Amino acid sequence: MGGQVSPPGRFVDTKIRELTAEAKSLSDVAKAFFGVEDGRVAVLTYIFEDYVRALTSVAAFDWTSFLRERLDAKTDATVLDGIKRSDWKLTFTDMQSDYAKGVEGAYRFTDFSCSLGFSLDRDGKFNRIQWEGPAFKAGLTDGVQLVAVNGLSYKADELRSVVKEA
Repeated sequence: MGGQVSPPGRFVDTKIRELTAEAKSLSDVAKAFFGVEDGRVAVLTYIFEDYVRALTSVAAFDWTSFLRERLDAKTDATVLDGIKRSDWKLTFTDMQSDYAKGVEGAYRFTDFSCSLGFSLDRDGKFNRIQWEGPAFKAGLTDGVQLVAVNGLSYKADELRSVVKEA
């Protein structure tokens, strides 16, 4: 697949490929949708129905229902559907990936967003609290200083160890 497709775009892309036996993709929709007035430099507004029309022009389907089901969903199941149809597999481990380690090192923060619902800056201050995540529900807010983990002075590795054990 040429280029990256965001998770919400993934379920649309995989459905188009499924409907057209791999003959078309989300790239074809982008050409139909954004190529409306080639050379135009002014803002071109659109509504939901315009996007549905562009999708339908590439692959006939009830795109309104398909999109509404996913956009209005209260669970992640519909997003995971696109991942499954891409023949991808989502797995969780207690090991941090090399990529995640590299990002944390480059930007000097520690990320616990997938477990505790927050990340910490290099000084141990909370930032990026996930809405409705465990930290949010516990009342934590950005800027609060984490002082200790299990009675020991805060260290990222100690907190990782505690999370891994849990």
